[in-house]
Amino acid sequence: MKKCIQCNTLMDEKETVCPSCGCQQTPEYGSNAENSFDDKSLTWGERLVGTIREVMTAPNAFFDSLGPDKEIGGAFLYYFVLVLISTIAALFWQSVLPQPFPFFSQNSELAAGAMPLSRLPFFLSVALIGGLIAPFITAGLYHLVLRLFGEGERGFNTTLRVILFSQTAAILNIIPLAGSFFANIWSLALQAMGLSRRHHISLGKALLVIFGTIFFLVVIIVLLVVFILVALNVPVK
Repeated sequence: MKKCIQCNTLMDEKETVCPSCGCQQTPEYGSNAENSFDDKSLTWGERLVGTIREVMTAPNAFFDSLGPDKEIGGAFLYYFVLVLISTIAALFWQSVLPQPFPFFSQNSELAAGAMPLSRLPFFLSVALIGGLIAPFITAGLYHLVLRLFGEGERGFNTTLRVILFSQTAAILNIIPLAGSFFANIWSLALQAMGLSRRHHISLGKALLVIFGTIFFLVVIIVLLVVFILVALNVPVK
């Protein structure tokens, strides 16, 4: 069963028109699709640029018009390209611009200015490896919380695709200094909108899933730190 995207009436997965309000549920995919990602008549580059534009400017319409959530390969490739572009952009700015808070750096070389170019390959490799793993962990945690709230019937793939497309916000890393801050904020906003539209839940519940997950992680980290300190016989006040 699924919920109507307009009135939340329960309906069969195969139904494309809501029996209650008459809202069209599933757009046609292929050529002339309602979003660039699903439009196979476009070149891959056109789909990439079009998807970035649509996610950044009209995310609700984009998530509403996405094709079936079973398809992961294309979404993951899109995500990887975004991670690659954003990581290169972020490391580039760190290599050419002085550190904004050099007094926090323990390394005199970094404190004096930008990141040494010799370290870029290492940081790029670490960032890419972490970037490839991160969406699966994030989606897993979000989906667990969704299920605890009695939601998420559309499956893990739906949650994962929301996370993958929300990474579009990382394109803001091309902006020096403040780009990463705005990218993180907009990515959370996209995740909330995506979870709301794809799982047919309220925006408030989607935000509760996100911040509930963050709170859960903070608690786990604090408990882990306390456990380590106790194990090492370090006094905990």
